[in-house]
Amino acid sequence: MAMSDNDSLLGLERSNFARFIHDGPEISALRLLALPHSHDFSEGPPPNELVNQIRRLRCPVMLCLASLLLSLITQAWCAVDGWNVYGGGLDVPAQCKTLKYWLSAYLASTLLPLTTSLVLALPLGVIAMATGILVRAMTPASCEEEASSLWQFINEVSVKGLVCLVALTIILGVTSSSIFPTLRDIEDRWGVSGSAMTEVIESIQSSGDVDVPDGTECAICLGNSCSESGQRESWRSLPCQHHFHKDCLLEWLARKMRCPLCRMDLHWAYHSQAASVV
Repeated sequence: MAMSDNDSLLGLERSNFARFIHDGPEISALRLLALPHSHDFSEGPPPNELVNQIRRLRCPVMLCLASLLLSLITQAWCAVDGWNVYGGGLDVPAQCKTLKYWLSAYLASTLLPLTTSLVLALPLGVIAMATGILVRAMTPASCEEEASSLWQFINEVSVKGLVCLVALTIILGVTSSSIFPTLRDIEDRWGVSGSAMTEVIESIQSSGDVDVPDGTECAICLGNSCSESGQRESWRSLPCQHHFHKDCLLEWLARKMRCPLCRMDLHWAYHSQAASVV
């Protein structure tokens, strides 16, 4: 019997969760970043240096998520109280109508994060705080008694808007000072033109040709030791002692930093080789 759409989706979610548990948070984060040379770990684990860089993001990211969650809770609380005030009736004097208009605009704005992105709750909370204080300052002081529920609600929004302001400041500060610089370092190190790739390519280019027996086959292009024109191909040897055409190997490295045959991590191999020489 064919599986239903719900069963298929449930199976997919279970598979994704199982892969997350198997991979661990660092590799899952790398999959999310989709770095060109790091997103496929079915052939082996990522370099320890890369994993350590990802681990340094844990505390900043958790701080940002906690700040976002706290602001979302306070804004949801304000939204519920606002709808309660609105549902309780708003028979206010003419001089207090501005407060009523502000409440209508505020309640409309609370629907925006639900229809677009919850992250918008932070700036909207700050805007609500600022506009609420401004509207109340322009309203006669008598409205504090004549429209007490609206007046008190604006006080509540003003106080809880400070939570959003602090959370927004924390998120902007942490992302600009820690998260974004770390991500740039990861991209500079492990990206297509990163220093890790450059080190591997330079090591291969400077290693010199190796002699291989006639008829040796390159595992990348499946060609032998001679080109179609009869000229002998230039070969390179990797630290794992596997040999490939130089051009084929450099083209392969544009996609992966592993040996095409044994899947050895080439950055780790050349780094270890250089360290042993020193």
